[in-house]
Order: sequence, then structure tokens, then C-alpha cells
Amino acid sequence: MIMKRIFLFVLILLTTAFATDYLVLLDLDKQRLDPIFEKGLTVIAELENSAILLVNDNEFDRLTGLSQMIIGQDPQPNEYYVVYYRNERIDLRDYGEVLFIDGPEHLLRIAPGMLEPLIREKVDVQRLTFKAFVRSDKQAPRFTYNPLVQGIVDQVDPDSILSYVQRLQDFVTRYSTHDSCFAAADYIANKFNAYGCDSVYFQYHTGGHAPNVIGVKRGTTYPDSIYSVVCGHFDATSYLAPDIAPGADDNASGTAGVIEAMRVMKDHQFEYSVRYIAFSGEEFGLYGSYYYASLANSQGDSILGVLNADMIAYVNSYPESVDVLAKISNPACEPFADFFIAAADSYTNLLTNKQMVNSAPYSDHHPFWQNGYLALCNIEDNPPVNPYYHEPGDTIGSGYNDNGFCTEVIKAQVAALSLMAGPLTAAYLTVPDYWIVDTAPGGNGNGFWESGEEVSLVIQVYNMGVDTAKNSCGLVSTTSSYVTMIDDSCYVGNILPQDTVEMIFTMSAAGSVPLGYQADFDLGLSCNSGTWDYAIQIYINPLPNLIYHGYSIIDANGILEPGETADLVVTVSNHGAAPAMSVTSTLVTYSPLITVNDNSGNFGAIPIGDTASNASDPFNVTASASAAYGTTVDCDLIVESGMYVDTLDFLLAIGEPVPSDTGYYYAYYSGGLQTYAPTFDWFEIAPPGPGTIISEITDEDADTVTVTLPFTFKFYGTDYNSIGICSNGFMEMGSSTHRFGAN
Repeated sequence: MIMKRIFLFVLILLTTAFATDYLVLLDLDKQRLDPIFEKGLTVIAELENSAILLVNDNEFDRLTGLSQMIIGQDPQPNEYYVVYYRNERIDLRDYGEVLFIDGPEHLLRIAPGMLEPLIREKVDVQRLTFKAFVRSDKQAPRFTYNPLVQGIVDQVDPDSILSYVQRLQDFVTRYSTHDSCFAAADYIANKFNAYGCDSVYFQYHTGGHAPNVIGVKRGTTYPDSIYSVVCGHFDATSYLAPDIAPGADDNASGTAGVIEAMRVMKDHQFEYSVRYIAFSGEEFGLYGSYYYASLANSQGDSILGVLNADMIAYVNSYPESVDVLAKISNPACEPFADFFIAAADSYTNLLTNKQMVNSAPYSDHHPFWQNGYLALCNIEDNPPVNPYYHEPGDTIGSGYNDNGFCTEVIKAQVAALSLMAGPLTAAYLTVPDYWIVDTAPGGNGNGFWESGEEVSLVIQVYNMGVDTAKNSCGLVSTTSSYVTMIDDSCYVGNILPQDTVEMIFTMSAAGSVPLGYQADFDLGLSCNSGTWDYAIQIYINPLPNLIYHGYSIIDANGILEPGETADLVVTVSNHGAAPAMSVTSTLVTYSPLITVNDNSGNFGAIPIGDTASNASDPFNVTASASAAYGTTVDCDLIVESGMYVDTLDFLLAIGEPVPSDTGYYYAYYSGGLQTYAPTFDWFEIAPPGPGTIISEITDEDADTVTVTLPFTFKFYGTDYNSIGICSNGFMEMGSSTHRFGAN
């Protein structure tokens, strides 16, 4: 009897060990995945009209009654991708075997070495991980207005957002396997640390790829595994990847939203924890987010909701709305979308467009759907209409063309995220404004703090909480050797909710303080609900700070042509701590291509924050007739206002520059009008000339070949030793995977 049992046990093990796995395609009806779950089968992908299952020999009897088709046997990891392409000229058969098509979605068995050429095209890809979909019935949070959230949202700053995007763009490429993407991960982690995350860590998920960057803000009641997520991928791609992939809209915009959310929430306490996540590997098929979401599910993490932003800064027409993508079922995300839209309506000016979808597996929300979590994807347009999508031109001003719209989307995400986290409702003291009073007898009454003056520092304190701040007081300190504190504390008693009071401190400046000196102060506020620290900067002997804004040529077409004489008007703005009075300027250039005929220009008075020009007293310049069209000339504008002197440099264009991705390139024809144009000695290279017939693509239509160069050629800053040639009449540096030209 014992021998029989052993034999049966071994037989079962052998049957299981040698079972064959299959990829099976099933048609879906209105019940979607429910009938499949009820049969205990493994769903690994859900598309618009079908599902992909991983089934072994022993499970085929469970498919009875379901419309099915076997599309693969013994599938291997990293071979299968769902592809949605945005360029109809792409032939996916160039990259692998197309197994089936479901509307715009194609299942592709990728050919060896063809994944990276594919993701440099205008495509979205999702890697099949063979991990099962999780059945979900999670409930969305309910919207309840909280006045404390408005104060958090109002701190979102468009200049901060633009600075993050600019820095991420300045990496030139954030291709997931490139060193610059690793450097971008360091930058994001440093921002998370600077903005007070309780912990920051790298999560490595795929060999050779930059890590996910995760910042954690712990909740006071639920500090561990119950949390909300705000996320966006920080990797990028383009047809010039891996070397050039600036990705300003796709997706520095979403990453900036994650960083800014951390910044504005850092001084607030919440009931639930928050995870701020910048994912990598998204363009390769959601590598980073799949790893995170699967790990979270296996650990039993309870995620209240996921807000994913992917491309939120391109506006193609006004008024623009953000498309809010939510899954119809499993999980049912429509109540979560309604929660987000209510937050946007209540706290921002953002217009929203809810899109309920069965499938949208092309950004970092999708792995959370697959693991049963509520998630949304916020995107400027679905499908994308940004012409710079996956282009080297996805930069600020082109692919990223509306920072104001991006700011509103981020405000809405901050509002929804704060509501999910549950801001504590006690009193909360903030500082909306502060200023100096320099009236007699200690000051001269001109509104500025100057050497030798005794002044009052008036600080507005606002209680943005919903409880009274009792026994409220403030303490000011400084380490500056030029400042003496006379009265450094102030007690104001109780501050009602949503009320503002003024705290007044007194101090004096030394008799000889440098011009434009910035004195740094620490302000500590306290009441019965807690303590808060703020940094305050005040200028002693303040100066203006003039910033160059632009110029205009006063002629018929606004362009300084070679050989033309025209008036030049320059615009500047005052970003300093004092008004600029009676501003005069001198225009200087050392280029022989520009002659300055009138080098002086007056701007008058420029108050703090204002802009002015020398339109009433313009410069006059002449461009050399021999200048190449599109040449830019270095110019210096020397500005003076009392004790303030500064030099502002700018580029003056002769003709109209034609922008490129990394600089300016010009083409001249032999014998042209420009004296800079070279004289070409044309000769025929076709046989019997020195050229060689490329037999591989001769008489072929839309075929390509890669040819080794006998020298190294630098193009857009990159060295190439080969060139791709297409029979359709164009060339590409390196190798060619394109069969049609695209300008």
C-alpha cells in the first residue's frame, strides 16, 4: 500500500513538472474577466476585446464554453509585448512576429535585439510578465471638502515645477539604461531628501536599468503599509536614443508633479502615509512599476489609490482639459475618478474629461490595476496628439508648451493626494507674508532697511487649520554679524481657524553693511498644537536685479537682415529687492558683424517685479552684408541704476535662426549670396566614378542597409562609424530601422 502511494505521488510530480504552458487568447463579453476568475484561470493581460491567459495542459478542460485560440506554446519571459503604435507607417513585422491584433493593440513576439529599436519609435509597449491579474473589489475614498487642503494646493509654484523640468531636460537623455538616467535618479532622490521625506531609497528592478526612486512620508496614525501613491516615470526615449531623449512632456512633467507634491506637503502631518515614486523602465514596457506593484501586492500593502501622471504639459487647443483614464471593472475605478474630479473642481481651475476604459496598458497605472489596486492615469490627451512625442524636440517650448496647464494638473493631484492622506485637523500656523517698517525715530521711512537703521519686522501668521491655535508665539533669531536683535519674541495668544494676526519684532543694522546684503533669519512658531520653523530673508541696503527678457527689431518684418540698419529695443525686468530708478544702459559687442551706431538706451524707473524697455530711446545697429543668414552675435547690455551696475548678455540674430535639437545647422548652396557659403566642386560618384553600387537595396522598395564608414563622423555631438541607407532616398547616422522619411 505504501509503495502504491509513493508511485502515485511521483506520477503526480512528473505530470506537473512536464506540463506544457500555452498562451491562450479569449474573447471577452460584458462580464469581462469574471467568468475566467470563477474558473480559477490565470489572466496575464486584458485588452479591449480579449484577454490573454497562461494555461497548462491540466487546465484546458476549464476553458469549455469560452471562445479561445492558442497563440503560443512554452512562452519565454521577455519575448511578448502588447504594442500600441502612434505612427501608421511603422510595420511591426520588422520587429518580430505579430500574433494577433485587437483594435489598436497588437501582441508582438519580439525578435532578438529588436526591443530597443522598437521603443525608439512612436509606440507604447507593455511587457507580458506572466503574472496573474488579481481580482479586486476595492472601494474608492469619498470626497469631503477640507479647508486645510486649499492651503496646501495654493503652495504649488509654477516656477518650481518649470525648474524641475528644466533640470531633467538638461540631462539631455534619460534613456533608462543610460548613465544620465542614473544621474537623474540621484537628482530626484536629492530633492526628496531636501523636501523632508522620512525615508528615500532606490529600488533596483531590472539589470542595467536606473532604479525606481521612492520617497516615503509616514502617516501619524498609519505609518507603514496603508498609503497613497503619486507617481510618474522619469525615463524617456526618442529616435536619437540612447544619446538624446530630453522627454520634457514625456515625462519630466509627471515627475515634476511628484517632486512638487513632496515639497508642498512636507510641512504638514497626515493620518495615512504617502509614497512619492519616480519610475524607470517605463518606455521599455513598464519594468519599474510592474516590479513595485507586484512586490506591494505580495507584501499585502494596502494602497488607498494611485495617481499617475504621464504627459501633462502639452496643449493643442484651448480650453484644454486633462483626460482622466479609469478602468471600468476589476478594479472598478470610476468612483475613484469621480473623487479626483471633485478635488480638481473644488481646489483648482482644471478642466477634466473622464475616460472609462477596459484597457490602457501603456503607463505606470496599469501594473497597479493588474495587482488589484485603484489607479488613475492623468494625461493631456488620450491618445496623445503631441507632435514631439518620442522626439528629440520634446523640450520646453515645443513638446512642453504650457506650464500653466501642467501646474493646474499638479494642483489637482496634490489636492486628491492630500485628501486621501487625511491632513490632521488641528491648528496649523503658516507665514503668508512679512515686511519691514522703518519709520522714525529708528528709520528714514523710505520702506527699505539700510545701514544703521532700527526697524520693525512684521510677520503675518495664518492659522490654516480648523482648530484654534492657543497660546501662539514666535521667536526670531539670526547668525548675521550685521544684525542685532532688540525684541526677538512675540506672544499673540489665540488665533482662530482661518484667521491672520501680525507678530512684530525689532532689530537694528550695523553702521556699514555691504550693498545688497541678505540677512537670514529663523522664525519659530508654536501653539498648543505644535511647532513650526520657517526661514526668512531680508535685504539690507537692497538693490535692484535686472534680468534680460528679449529684444525686438524695429523694421518691416522684425528681422535684422544682413546689410540692414535698424533700431533695437531690449526688454528687462526687475527681480531685485529694490526699485531700479533712472535706469540707463550701454550696448556693446565685439563682433565685426554688428556695428552699433547708437549705443545708449534709457529705461526709466522699473519697480520691483515690473518689466520695461528702451522703446523711447532705442539702440541703432547695422548688420554686415557678409553675415551668414541665421548667425547669432554675442552682445552685452551694461545697465546702471544708482549704485547698481550689471552686465546682461544676450544673442542678437542676423536673419532668422532655424532651431535644431542641439544647436543650429545651416545649409548653403554653391554660389549663393552669402559670402560664407562655400564653393562646391561637384562630381559624379556613380560608376564609372569612385562610388560603389549598394546591391543589397538596389531595385528594392523601402529597404535599408547599414554601411561602415572609413572615418568617424560627429553628428549632433555623437561620433558615428556607420550609416544607414534606405532605398527611399535618405540616410540615418548609425544604422537604419526606418523605411520612410520623417521631417
